[in-house]
Amino acid sequence: MSTVNFLLSVKPSHRSQQDDVRDDIQSLGAVVEQNLSSLGIMTGSVSKENFEKLKAVSGVEHVEIEKEVR
Repeated sequence: MSTVNFLLSVKPSHRSQQDDVRDDIQSLGAVVEQNLSSLGIMTGSVSKENFEKLKAVSGVEHVEIEKEVR
């Protein structure tokens, strides 16, 4: 099973529940590497099959595949 790294932003209205959003995406098999609650941002990895499912999690504003910067 191949994985992708992601960058996810949490809706401002859900920032106080960011830990709940983290738990919900982890239930989809995501591994959260950073949870920057003051910024409403999380980074991590998830299987390619479940990547699109992250977008449907309550409180997720935006999610994208992390791009490599050189």
